[in-house]
Amino acid sequence: MKDNKLVLEEIKSLMEKLCPDFNVPLCEGVDFDYKNSKVIFNPYHEKHINTSIDANPTCKPFDFIINGQNRVIKVYSIFTRNGSGADGNPLIKAFKNEGGWSFRSEDDLNQILNHMEIIAKKFCEQYKGKITVITPSNAPLNNNLAGVMKKFNPSITIFGNLVRKLSTEDVEEMCLAPNSEFRKRFADTFNESFQELKGYLDIMDKEHNGIYARHYVKEPIRGVITQTMAKTTDDYYISNFIKAVEGQTVLVIDDNIKRGASLQEMCEIIDETANPKEIVCLTLFSQRQ
Repeated sequence: MKDNKLVLEEIKSLMEKLCPDFNVPLCEGVDFDYKNSKVIFNPYHEKHINTSIDANPTCKPFDFIINGQNRVIKVYSIFTRNGSGADGNPLIKAFKNEGGWSFRSEDDLNQILNHMEIIAKKFCEQYKGKITVITPSNAPLNNNLAGVMKKFNPSITIFGNLVRKLSTEDVEEMCLAPNSEFRKRFADTFNESFQELKGYLDIMDKEHNGIYARHYVKEPIRGVITQTMAKTTDDYYISNFIKAVEGQTVLVIDDNIKRGASLQEMCEIIDETANPKEIVCLTLFSQRQ
């Protein structure tokens, strides 16, 4: 009996001969076993995330407000979330060893990483920028993706320490400041709202190494705390960044995009620090369709 993947490839080859203009990408992808918290590579179809080499990368323009101005930023994605509404967070959690999620086997991990590298190479063939900025993360995934970019485009310059994620202490101090947005928004319920925030921050201290992460916070508090990163205070580093970026296209790397808040914040920091010709973004997987 023929391997199922081989059969799919033969079908695709036949369709291309019969209909040269009709693209039939193989639907390889990622499935999630929620019962056992396992991430599974599936070479026959995608239940949650499409990792097809034929179909990726994808690109979607996002309307960001950057330093008070409307800007259209192109966001490229290595993998694509499907249209079922499923979240891709289990894949990120498996990479970060969070929430009990892991890969079903070493082979599942290696297959996903192999697809990621091949698709990243395809992206490098069309992206000609020289500057790459890494969004800070408590896992090596963003750095690994930047390393893949460097492998296929050795001439790029990577800035991995331009910004850092705020700690829970940073956020607490920011909200307690006399004229903070938090105080303005919750003027009538400050004590109750601040205690609610403290509850979220305590969870982050235990589960997220004391690093602030907005997905732990519920609305309306989440929407008030818009700053989650801080630029480095190293003047020499900033000076080198400004010189490198002047008139250049800058690529921002992040693991995924939801509403685009993190990428927008990164673009704002870059735009207010230097004078880039253009900013584009690259994520591991796309926004939920």
